[in-house]
Amino acid sequence: MSATHPVFAIGALTISLLAAWLVAQFSPPPAPKRYDSLDGLRGLLAMLVMIAHASAWRLYAMTGEWTVPPSRLYAHFAQSSVALFFMITAFLFGSKLLESRERPVDWLRLYVSRALRIMPLYFALVAALTAVAIVSSGLALHESVPRFGLDVAHWLAFTFGDMPAINQFPAQIVGGATWSLPYEWWFYLALPLTALLLGRQRQPAWLVVASAVATAIACAWITSRGGWSNVLAFLGGWLAAILIRERRARVIGRHPASAILAVAALFAATLTAPGGLRSTMLLTVAFVVIASGNTLFGLLINAPLRTLGAMSYSVYLLHGLVLYLAFSALGNGVAGRLTPVQHWLVAWGCVPVVVGLCHLTFRLIEAPAMAAVNAATGRVRAMTTGAPANTATAGR
Repeated sequence: MSATHPVFAIGALTISLLAAWLVAQFSPPPAPKRYDSLDGLRGLLAMLVMIAHASAWRLYAMTGEWTVPPSRLYAHFAQSSVALFFMITAFLFGSKLLESRERPVDWLRLYVSRALRIMPLYFALVAALTAVAIVSSGLALHESVPRFGLDVAHWLAFTFGDMPAINQFPAQIVGGATWSLPYEWWFYLALPLTALLLGRQRQPAWLVVASAVATAIACAWITSRGGWSNVLAFLGGWLAAILIRERRARVIGRHPASAILAVAALFAATLTAPGGLRSTMLLTVAFVVIASGNTLFGLLINAPLRTLGAMSYSVYLLHGLVLYLAFSALGNGVAGRLTPVQHWLVAWGCVPVVVGLCHLTFRLIEAPAMAAVNAATGRVRAMTTGAPANTATAGR
């Protein structure tokens, strides 16, 4: 049996749902929000990225090259999942801009919330990655101190440009999923300029200028990396945000027939090249249906998937660390000699570890940071305006 047979992915997903169900017995998932169908979608996407990287680990163990999984289906698990993550981002924040005439955007709070949502866990990952690099190098420094510091700083700056080795340790195999974060930051930085172009809300001139400069720099960076195919996914999220503002579109999107259409579109996408225009268009069709509130016959709002959705950022960032530690613990060259079944038995064993670890990081790092948004916004506003901090109104 091939190492990229779908049964291995089904097994990993089943184990993740069982582990999440167990977690949910002791810690119920957060209450459903406005777009509750997206919560379960996040959990599913994060696990699919882990499955794709578990597949890539087999090739890495055999050849020493970290590449896209040698299977169109498993490549879609990685690339199409990230495309759908981009759509979620564009949909949620695009909706905020489209509604800003009735509910003006608090730009300070928005950026404080993004910083607290992304940075604490990411910096914890970089700290763990640096520790793994040093330990894996025998606690010896294999490059100059300035070079070591620059490489760590590059990772702390969200790997804009590339993902350098740390102390000659191939850090990409642990933190490879972080490649998408610069695109997220590009989208957030472009929001004030986008709001101006939409004519939805007046912004301070300095904010628009800063957004325009940041957007221009980001566009140059995207062009240099040939990353415009990723931007198409953000447009898909914007399209969904526009369409579901119409009541008729929401009613159609929630119809059971639309759930069948979404599943068919997702299946058809796996038959196309990952990251291509046809793939993105098919994913957009499915996403519009889900964003309208369609739960795909209840799949996306079940407790295990919503539990995974709550910790999806942790799963997305930290699964590479668990996979590395597990396969490295087998000893010198052993991972490269495993049969497909043996390889996936190790990967399956990593799944409940990832779920358990990410539940802890969500509770100890992510949730406290998110809960601190209002207070942090009030303090920043007080420092910048000289007015007393008012955390009670900072979230409006």
